[in-house]
Amino acid sequence: MIKKLSVLMIALMVFMGVMTQTYAAGNYKDTKFKFSFTAYSPYMGQMTETRAKKDKTSSYMKCEKASHSYDAEVYAVNPKGKMAIEYYVPVNSPVYIMKKGDAKYLVNYVREKGYKNACIRVDGRYAGKYTVSGLWSPDSI
Repeated sequence: MIKKLSVLMIALMVFMGVMTQTYAAGNYKDTKFKFSFTAYSPYMGQMTETRAKKDKTSSYMKCEKASHSYDAEVYAVNPKGKMAIEYYVPVNSPVYIMKKGDAKYLVNYVREKGYKNACIRVDGRYAGKYTVSGLWSPDSI
């Protein structure tokens, strides 16, 4: 009886370890981004590529190069949307001001609102011509 109980306890611990690792494994690998703003369109909003949002953690963005600041906001992506207004869905995520050297966790509600994909909308905060670049991921550790 004790031997069976020991085997059961070991099996339960292994199972719990696998379940914990599966839940914590989000889509946190960084992807490069680069956006250019011009004097004529600083506030038009550009989107990073769409990536799967696997958990309810914050998204992550690191600004490596920028001569001026920019706004960043996480959006859900609805693949069934026919027009941009239906495809890119705001989910009441805060807008973050990013500048060179910033690395921030961006709170968002993509999974809470039932969506499975995300991107980050980037808007220039300066009416001149400049480029921003860095790394981002839809999930964080």
